[in-house]
Amino acid sequence: MRAVLDYRPAILARGGIAVYVRELAAALGPTGTQHELVLFASHRRRVATNEVPTGPNIHLFGAPVPSRLQTILARFGWGPDRLGRGDLLHWTDYFPLPPARVPVVATIHDVLFDELPDCYTPSMRRGLRAATRGITRRAIRLFVPSTRTRDAVGDRYGVDPARIDVVPHGVRPLPEAAPERGYGYYVL
Repeated sequence: MRAVLDYRPAILARGGIAVYVRELAAALGPTGTQHELVLFASHRRRVATNEVPTGPNIHLFGAPVPSRLQTILARFGWGPDRLGRGDLLHWTDYFPLPPARVPVVATIHDVLFDELPDCYTPSMRRGLRAATRGITRRAIRLFVPSTRTRDAVGDRYGVDPARIDVVPHGVRPLPEAAPERGYGYYVL
């Protein structure tokens, strides 16, 4: 199987989602040679090799194509799935989901824009809701980091809970550190 992972958030350095996507790609890459992972990083900015995990079954699709052109190409059947020649598309961010000819799975990190609306501008809320609505309608499976998010997505967007899998965001273990002697003064 050849899975296409939307790697643009990792390239655009968009905070926590960027870290999630980088770690997901690094974890999925060495899962075995029977599966291939295509990192779809098509964006105007060229992708530096140090921004991409390496492995025998990891491939990068990184043509410098502007977002608007990507949207137009996707409408004519040339979306990330087709450009990456994939069998599955994993959508990782609140970008509007382009048309796809393959099954789509998606990660929804939270719906805080609905739960804490005062923390978002009206245009941000509209955009995030529209993207989330489109993703929940078209994805065959949804991944969320917690049961709380699963319940919120199910309630707010009418998604059958059987389509939602709770997969906590993985983190690398912290390095071992020698214990400190004497605490001194500190402020929390």
